[in-house]
Amino acid sequence: MCKKNLDQAWDNAALAKQLHITTTHLHRLCTQHLGETPNKIVFRMKMNQAKELLMHGISVGEVARVTGYQEIASFSRRFRQHFGYNPSQVLSKHLASAGHQQIWT
Repeated sequence: MCKKNLDQAWDNAALAKQLHITTTHLHRLCTQHLGETPNKIVFRMKMNQAKELLMHGISVGEVARVTGYQEIASFSRRFRQHFGYNPSQVLSKHLASAGHQQIWT
């Protein structure tokens, strides 16, 4: 899996099929060697990509879409749970540091 495919639904079955192993073996390998389940790894990658895009001034709606979320509210809630702050705060910080007028309070 690469960053450009993070908008896809990467469930365990799809990942295992891509790697030509069973879902059980995929889960075992990930937890044993990476310390996380496959789902947590994919989620973390999506959130890191989302933060990076927001730091480059991409809108929250576009970032949600790129990372595979259909609802902005769902994306924002998961982002806030993961990082402890809202995606709009990252974007507004970028806009402020780039010399743009801050549009979120």
